[in-house]
Formats: sequence, C-alpha cells, structure tokens
Amino acid sequence: MHCPANGEAKFVAVTLNWDDAVPPSAVHQIGVVQEDKQFFLSVCLAPLWGGSPKWLMLIEFIEYYLLQGAEHFFIYRQTVDALTQTVLDSYTKRGLLEVIDVTEETKCLKKHRCRHEMQLQDCVFRARGRSKWVATVDLDERIAVNSGKTLTEYVRTTGEESRGELRFRCRWVLRLDEIPTSPSSWRSEGAHTPMAVWHNTSHVAPVNHTTKSIIQPEKVCLFVAPHKAAASVTSFQAKVEGMSVHQVLRFSPGADVFLVPSEEAVVRHYRYTQGWAFFLKEAETFGEFEETTVTSTLAKTLENNVHQAVDHLFPEETSS
Repeated sequence: MHCPANGEAKFVAVTLNWDDAVPPSAVHQIGVVQEDKQFFLSVCLAPLWGGSPKWLMLIEFIEYYLLQGAEHFFIYRQTVDALTQTVLDSYTKRGLLEVIDVTEETKCLKKHRCRHEMQLQDCVFRARGRSKWVATVDLDERIAVNSGKTLTEYVRTTGEESRGELRFRCRWVLRLDEIPTSPSSWRSEGAHTPMAVWHNTSHVAPVNHTTKSIIQPEKVCLFVAPHKAAASVTSFQAKVEGMSVHQVLRFSPGADVFLVPSEEAVVRHYRYTQGWAFFLKEAETFGEFEETTVTSTLAKTLENNVHQAVDHLFPEETSS
C-alpha cells in the first residue's frame, strides 16, 4: 500500500511491491471532507462489484445499520447496475452516505482481494476525524448484539478508549437462493427481506476465523518507510499496515483489541451458498447448525423499513 502516513493523505493505490512506481491510472484519490460534527458510528462497505443483484441487499444493509445507530456510510462502488445506483442516489441525497469509486485497474492476481484491501486503507484514512468508530463489513454481513441492544449502545459500554478494535466472531446464515433481480419479481415472490427468510445458522467460527471489526480509525498504526527512488528527503512513500479484511494489522501505541465474546455479539454472515461448497464443509466442522434470528422487534421494524424504502424508490405499477 502506498499513501502518506498522516492526515494529509491524498490517495491510495495497490502495487505488487512497496517501492513500485504508481501510475496515475492506478491512483485512488482521497477527498477529505470537513464536517461540523464527528459521527459516533459509521459503516464502511466493501466494494460493490460483479453481476449479482444487490439492490435489495443494499437497502436492507443500510436500514439495518441505521437501526443499529449508524449515522454515516462510506459505500465503495466498482460496478453497479441501474437499480443499485438508484438506491445509492436516494440515500446520498438524504445525506446518509457518500459513494467512493474504486478503480478497475490493478496488477494484482487476486484483483478483488486487492481492491478490498485498498478500500479498507481508504476507509481508515477517510474516517479519521470524522467518525469515532467505524464498522468494516461486507454487503451480506450484519453485526448483531445478542442482548437486543443496538450496536451503538454496545460500543458505548464496551469500546474503552484504549480499544482500537472490537473484533466479532462469525456465524454463517445459509442463503440458498439469490435475491430477486427486480422489485417487480420481488413482489411477485412474496416481498420477503433476506433476513426474514434465512435462519439456518452455523455454530460460531473459531476465534480469529473470518472475523469482522468495529475500529477506532485514529488507533490504526501507519508505518513509514522511505521510497528507494526518492529524489529528496521530502519525497517518500508510506508502507501502511492498517486494516486487513478480517482484523487490524497494527495498532497505534497503547491501543489494543477486544475479542468480543460470541455470547454478547456476532457477525451474522448471510452467505449465498452457490459456489461455496468448500466453505460449507468447513462450517460443518464448527459444530451443529441451528435456526436463529435477530430479536422479533428488530426483525419486524427492519422488514417494515425495507418495504417502505422499496415502495418509495420503486413504486408498484398499477394498471389503469
């Protein structure tokens, strides 16, 4: 990762080696936004890409985390269809999220993984000074507190100042079908939200196995290494060891991680099983599957909010 290791960061880029030159086409710009207040909890969403339908999962994702107390969203966009773009435009106009474009270009062999890593570093920089805590999650992941508290309430009581990361263990909720491709097909199939349909849940994964995090971005450490080809002492690149997909790689001095007990909260990963047979076999080694859900009050409120959002964004056509 190459970018200045301070609050003046201007870009993020992914290269094969730390001292490779970064062509302009591979640079991901970071636009610093100054706001009047600092958010307490924000959410960074992994890059949206690929051809699978995302419009409904995205609405549910945003509405779920709003109910959890999130105040702002950083949504990373690589490729989206028209329906998903309509969703993004609507929530952007409401001032709830900002959309950050992710470049298509990368020399990495595992292209999506590299873009995800870049997005996470961008999230750390972008949220600094703007949000006290930030959840770093995927579109099909819901961090859920078992007591019925919201995430904001849980973080306020658990997120001590020295804790740079709250690390949550994962449970997979098996999603056997893809979401409907359009609002009309969704309505014709019963208008069910994903979280209301899928409940077959794996045992909790082992400690530090595919965990997800809520971090204090100010606590993520950045290590500076001089660029070998620097023309002067003021010209350098920074080797950033900040976030990985599943945990913080390095903390600022004095910060640490809190391993959240699974009895208190977990990540509910609504994993679409097609093409993931190897994952399912691994998940079976964790223990017995069981039917689980979020609290009935949360489930009912969420489903109502999703329905309202869909009806607002995509009104049902009526025959004259």
